[in-house]
Amino acid sequence: MIFRQVTEELVMLLAYEATRDLDVVDVEIETPVTATTGTQIAKPRPLVVPILRAGLGMLDGMVRMAPTAEVGFLGMIRDDETLDIVTYAERLPKDLTGRHVFLLDPMLATGGTLAESIRFLYERNKSLLGHQSSSK
Repeated sequence: MIFRQVTEELVMLLAYEATRDLDVVDVEIETPVTATTGTQIAKPRPLVVPILRAGLGMLDGMVRMAPTAEVGFLGMIRDDETLDIVTYAERLPKDLTGRHVFLLDPMLATGGTLAESIRFLYERNKSLLGHQSSSK
């Protein structure tokens, strides 16, 4: 329990810094007392993507700091024989154009899985954009 709590607090501190430069917009809010102007994260909403399973431990702290963020998932594993990184699951929006994507992975040894996840997201969106432009 203490480990999860400290992890959440640490990720909240990291998320605070990571989201510092997100675009925000002013919004009018009607309260029971009066109307006022608030601030919210601009669209498109940021996307938080934990790399399964280790990244799940970081999800609560990140979402606490960016509660309107959308959550996706990316499952990757290293093949024991070839040592290649294999994507075995993904649950992501189709179009990532203009999105801030926050990859969550505490398992940083060589950085191979994190680098492969970035490559996966880049190639996936690039192929989608190429497919859209060729169909017009």
